[in-house]
This record gives sequence, C-alpha cells and structure tokens, in this order.
Amino acid sequence: MTTHATDPSATAAAARENSPATRLLDMLVGWANFVDESQSEPDSGVDDCVSSEEIAALYQQAGAEWLTVDESDIAGENAMVRRFVEERVLPLLLRGRH
Repeated sequence: MTTHATDPSATAAAARENSPATRLLDMLVGWANFVDESQSEPDSGVDDCVSSEEIAALYQQAGAEWLTVDESDIAGENAMVRRFVEERVLPLLLRGRH
C-alpha cells in the first residue's frame, strides 16, 4: 500500500489557480487581447467603445483588489469578484454607441 502526502501549499496553489478571481483576470486578459487585435484589423466589425487600455486598467484594479482578500476567505473572494464584475465590467460591456 502506497500513501501520498499532500503538500498543503500545492493544494492551496491549485485552488487559487482555479478561483473566481483567477478566472476574472484570465477573462480580462483575453478580452483586452481580442479588442487589441480587432482594433488593428480594418473593418473588423468590432465595436470600439472599449479600448484594450481600459480593459488592462481593469485587470490591474482586479488584481489589486484580489490581493486584499485573505486566501482562505472563499466567500470574500466570491463577493469581491461579483462586486467587481457588477460595478466595473458590466458598465463597459453595456456601454454602447449612442
């Protein structure tokens, strides 16, 4: 019989990699890259109401807010992500041409 010791720091790191905040950051990076690439292509058809620089700033803000949440506070991280998306991401998504 073989037993494997689990490294608590490795388990915590894996959980952090799949956390809502990590997914938010990944989404913001992907969105910024998409907007940046689309804006460089003529006639891409992508709405230019949001710049990749604005999204990159959101990424920085989200990362800074995430650092204020205790790693073991899952509910706090979830609340931070929800609040960030509702207050900062959705307004950019809903900003349209008038």
